[in-house]
Amino acid sequence: ETSLWPNRAPVGKVLLRVMLGGSREPGVLDLDDEQLVARSHRAVSGTLSISGGPEAHNLVRWPRAIPQYSLGHRGRVERAESELEDQRIVLAGNAYRGVSVNDCIAGGRRVARRVAALIAAGALMLLTACSSTAQRPSHPGDAGASAERTGTPEPASEQAAGDVVVEVLWKQPPAALVRSRGANACRGERRPWLSVHAAGGVRNAVVVLDGQAATTEAAVLRLGDCRAWPAMVALASGHDLDVVNADRRSADVALIGPAGEKRGLPMRVLGQRVRVPDLEGGLWTVNIGADRGVGYVHAATSEQRSTVTDGRGRARFSGVKPGKHRARVIHPPVKPGGAPLAAEAVVEVVANETSKISVSLGK
Repeated sequence: ETSLWPNRAPVGKVLLRVMLGGSREPGVLDLDDEQLVARSHRAVSGTLSISGGPEAHNLVRWPRAIPQYSLGHRGRVERAESELEDQRIVLAGNAYRGVSVNDCIAGGRRVARRVAALIAAGALMLLTACSSTAQRPSHPGDAGASAERTGTPEPASEQAAGDVVVEVLWKQPPAALVRSRGANACRGERRPWLSVHAAGGVRNAVVVLDGQAATTEAAVLRLGDCRAWPAMVALASGHDLDVVNADRRSADVALIGPAGEKRGLPMRVLGQRVRVPDLEGGLWTVNIGADRGVGYVHAATSEQRSTVTDGRGRARFSGVKPGKHRARVIHPPVKPGGAPLAAEAVVEVVANETSKISVSLGK
């Protein structure tokens, strides 16, 4: 205490604060004053070589004290955030990463940045969708208006289609792959190499269905806390990638292509948006400063449909034409300098039915 507030003790004296008990020793609250003083003295005398007793003491009993984290707490928080961000939910709490005033303030700021990033990305996707689907209004004499007036039926679809569900599994991944990789340059958590659901489903893997027309969804990558959201983006062929800065700090962002091509993106302003066109097909790595692999973007080719596995490790495709199709799974590297993981399977699609297959990335 004296090192923080020198005036809290007389000259030549030192004020020490000793905290005992907590969730692991609730019985400490039942000790009397003399027992608590003696126990506090023993706790510090060995470390500080204090022989004499305290000249004065003041006891305060708190039935509920500050949180005490158990082993693996940070990793569990990281996994919870990873699961929830796929559902556009922000885990809000001011003591998940520390109980000091500075840590609590940083927790609030982190939540605010993530909420702002989700709002900004949602608005951007809405604007992009509106601009891509807007049509010229019909006027009398137009073919569309005439068909509506006369009741002419719309042309029937050429062929009935089916749905495909691909489940990506890794039942027993090595513990080193699913634990936190420590703090990044912004003092945030680095994602584990692998994010796996309790049932073994692998999140943030991209699934590519060959021989299908590309989707028209907008692709947005958000940056903040030296991380990228979502962890994996599936970019359709012929579409641009929108990168949105949700951090007040400036950052030098780089997209590294499968053949080594580099796209540099200097992000300097909160809310800054950069559109990245013409990404070569394959897996792109997102780097922020010295932090490598903070996110990934998979760019599909013209004859591919792609999507990212959800919180349970599943990818769904709707409107797939009947027949046999190859489903390929791509997952980012699980070690420094490693190659992406890949697996594939063939699925047979039946009209008006849902075809399900499982693909394993590991044992």
